[in-house]
Formats: sequence, C-alpha cells, structure tokens
Amino acid sequence: MKKLRVRVEKSDDGVFWGNTVGIPGVIVADANSLTQLKENLTTAIEQTIQVAEQENIQAYNQLKNGIEFEFDIDLMTLFDKYEFLNKSAIAKRLNINPSLFRSYTSKNRRVYISEKRAKEIEKGLHELGEELLAIRL
Repeated sequence: MKKLRVRVEKSDDGVFWGNTVGIPGVIVADANSLTQLKENLTTAIEQTIQVAEQENIQAYNQLKNGIEFEFDIDLMTLFDKYEFLNKSAIAKRLNINPSLFRSYTSKNRRVYISEKRAKEIEKGLHELGEELLAIRL
C-alpha cells in the first residue's frame, strides 16, 4: 500500500480542495467534506491509473496496490472541521499561550506559524490521538 500525501485547503465557500504531492503530475479533487474528498481523490486516482494503462505509462504502477492518504491540513481548517476541540485546553496541554494558539487557528487573525512550531503542534496532537487509542471503555 502506497502512502500518498495530499495537500488540503478549504476555500472561503467551505469547499475542500486536495492535490497530490510526490507523484508524477498532480491529481486534484474537491468536496464538501474530508470524507467526500478522500472518495473523490480515490476516483480521480483510479481514473488516472486507467488512462496511464491505456497509454502504457508506468509512472502510476506504484498506486495499483492501494493507497493510504496522508492529509496536510492547516490549523485553521483542522479546528474548523473539529470545532468541538477546545483550543485553550489543547494550547495548555502543548504549553502554548492560549491567545497565541487561537490566533494560529483563527480565520480573522492569521498569524505566521513557523515550521518548527507547526511540527510541535502536530506531534502533540498525534500524542493525544495515541493516548485516546489506548483507552478501552
């Protein structure tokens, strides 16, 4: 199974746009939700593979055995999608000033976030996800 990075952006009208990264060419899809975006991208990739086979293009053979998507999403889109997440509580957990963290995720007050800080936040969110996966009810 091939991991395929997809850069995701959300337009002002709420539509998600995704484009592939790290494969020949660019495969693009749009949707009203991330779930639908995944489905639309899968369809677009399947169609690309079919055309490539007809044209005897080998570049997409790596995608024939299945695809696992890895979405690159900005913080604003993430917290807009999962609006139930408490920004202040997450900021506290990550040792980031809550006001600054809210600025990172605000539609109105876009603040520059360094790559290092973004990776720290990503790591903290992944650690939280791992903790939640370990819970049994």
